[in-house]
Amino acid sequence: MTYISILITYSFVHLLSAASPGPNLLIVSRRYAASGSRKAGLLAVFGILCGTFTWSSATALGLGVLVWNYP
Repeated sequence: MTYISILITYSFVHLLSAASPGPNLLIVSRRYAASGSRKAGLLAVFGILCGTFTWSSATALGLGVLVWNYP
């Protein structure tokens, strides 16, 4: 397999998993719909965004280290 085909396959799988509703949707809808507070829903969204940014940054950094050190 070439590097580009691996990248395309990985991107497709990641897109499918990101597009499916998961626990984040349930948390936000529960905080907003159950409590009726828009502020609580927006705070839940902000927390999810911070967590996603942290994990994405760690992944990008790790992949950068692997690619940079690849012979």
